[in-house]
Amino acid sequence: MSILTLHTQHIMEPYEDARFALPPRFGYWSIPHTHDFYEIFLVAAGTVTHVVNNIRQVLPAGTMAFVRPHDVHSFEKNGSGDICYMNVNFRASTIMHAFDYLGSGFKSERFNESPLPPMLSVSPEDIEQTLGLYKRTVAMLTHSPSTDTTPVRAFLMEMLLRFFYPQMEQTDMTGPRWLSELLEEMDNENSLAEGLTRMQRLSPVSTEHLCRTMKKHIGKTPTEWINERRLRAAASRLTVSTDEIAAICFDIGFNSLSYFYTLFCKQYGMSPNVYRRNKHQI
Repeated sequence: MSILTLHTQHIMEPYEDARFALPPRFGYWSIPHTHDFYEIFLVAAGTVTHVVNNIRQVLPAGTMAFVRPHDVHSFEKNGSGDICYMNVNFRASTIMHAFDYLGSGFKSERFNESPLPPMLSVSPEDIEQTLGLYKRTVAMLTHSPSTDTTPVRAFLMEMLLRFFYPQMEQTDMTGPRWLSELLEEMDNENSLAEGLTRMQRLSPVSTEHLCRTMKKHIGKTPTEWINERRLRAAASRLTVSTDEIAAICFDIGFNSLSYFYTLFCKQYGMSPNVYRRNKHQI
């Protein structure tokens, strides 16, 4: 079966370095495709299924990815809720110029050598700040001469240096297929609630091997990864529901309310109560 290839000349004007898109809702499937440009996307709200290079990934809110021209991928809406999805397509030459400018210490070859697109998780605050930067960049492009490339290049540098470079310094952004499948299986409310016990049961390798592999490729231990995902789920429920904080704590798998508060404050810089109050004031 032939794969659809999207071309820069069909989606960008000759003077454009990038094309910005922020669909208010994501309600469709896309067919498998590749393209001759690079793409950075962020799942800002909801959950999306991403099929890339024959690997199926369930991506929750806060997932950011760097898709390369040789990747074959497609998207499916996951569940019935609304999806907010930010997408920016960059000319290949724009990415190459950025890599050249950042120099050999940036080790840009890592972006293209991994079997899957570099991918990371960002916090709710990072989502808000990224969407804010996105909107400011679009506004600057609207009111700037068509030849002004500064807003696009500033946006790209922010994404590379704030998010992808620190993550790739900590990990090699690759990993065995069984690890990707295990984390996908774990990334839902029921599995996270059961936690480490379920992860160990689903893992095809020993606990020690699992710990070593996750530390090498993810930069976190299994417990750290689970707690990070639990806290993200808690932050989402604090924003969209009126559930008691204690109920949220126990539903997502924590056995101690005080421990939950400690981790939440460490991750978000404020208590769950203050986090909820601030979100409801927005």
